[in-house]
Amino acid sequence: MGHDVNYLAIVGALGRFKREGERPLFPMNLAADYGGGGTMMAFGIAAALFERSVSGKGQVIDGAMVDGVAGQLALPLAHLAMGRLHPAGHNFYDSGAHYYEVYETADHRYLAVGALEPKFYAVTLERLGLADRTDLPGQNDRSGWPMMKELFAATIAQRTMAEWVQVFDGAEACVTPVLELDEALAHPHNTERGTYVEYEGVVQPGVAPRFSRTPGALDRVPPATGQHTDEVLAELGCTVDDIARLRADGTIA
Repeated sequence: MGHDVNYLAIVGALGRFKREGERPLFPMNLAADYGGGGTMMAFGIAAALFERSVSGKGQVIDGAMVDGVAGQLALPLAHLAMGRLHPAGHNFYDSGAHYYEVYETADHRYLAVGALEPKFYAVTLERLGLADRTDLPGQNDRSGWPMMKELFAATIAQRTMAEWVQVFDGAEACVTPVLELDEALAHPHNTERGTYVEYEGVVQPGVAPRFSRTPGALDRVPPATGQHTDEVLAELGCTVDDIARLRADGTIA
């Protein structure tokens, strides 16, 4: 028995969501409940339906969230098998590397840097004003990562997030602002794609994934609080008078 945080913990994922010397930080409910649970179950249902078209038979799908999360640990497991898995906070993908990190700006906002590939890294150095430095270590010289993180942090702290957005505008550097959810709704990339949509006054995620021949569309809004109270109580055997009394004494809204 458990919840998202527990499933992440027992399969070895939660212990990787941390910086050196800090306690693990669980990624809301995105990794186990939605990623390892809902998404994997949807994939399992689709796979089972495809198999049924061949065999004509149905089957039970065991979609345990622990298994779904474990399936997403392929990269660190591969590094473990090769003897290349470092403690949390020391790998390139978990804040160990300066080129895959989040940095604070002058206005106490944040900039996400994901310049993994050399071509993106080169552009990042150029936009940060560091391209002409001849004393810097190579991108993947692990001994130089701590110093480079300090350099990146000091450089990015000199301007506001909005100023850095302008600096990196149009650059193939994989550097983006860290937006709050309400800001993300209005970001040009998201508005162009329709990542978030408003349907009958309710802002919600658009349909994903997208299909070229049979595109999906929203056709209903989430139910309002208490919208089905009377129906549920009626199914439980409550009469109209029972429901009226419950509403009159404030038991239900």
